[in-house]
Amino acid sequence: MRTLKVHLKVITLFFSVLILFQGCVTVYKSTNVTLEEAVRADTKVRITTNDNQTMKYLNITKINQEYFGIKKVHGGLTKIPIQKEAVEIVRIKNKPMSTIVGALIYLGGFIVVVVTGVVLSGGFAIM
Repeated sequence: MRTLKVHLKVITLFFSVLILFQGCVTVYKSTNVTLEEAVRADTKVRITTNDNQTMKYLNITKINQEYFGIKKVHGGLTKIPIQKEAVEIVRIKNKPMSTIVGALIYLGGFIVVVVTGVVLSGGFAIM
């Protein structure tokens, strides 16, 4: 009984970490888009600047011909100005692929837990 509790704690921890990683997965489209297209997409955006800095935003807005990236800071949303001249690559979130990759991570983790459980229990017993 004691070993069962230890195994259940390990499995619980594993699934907790797996759910955490599954929620953090964001896949971006491989094609470069303009800032104007990023505004219309209204989704997560990853911008790479000329000096190879990567910035991630919840979305991009345009106010008076200026672009702003929206970030969550200390529980609130903050508008950060984007310098058009410094932007080299703009990628938007690929929603279907992010969902698929997240599900595959969860499914792969489930398979690892099942296989580990079978191995630790001594395999399948056929009567």
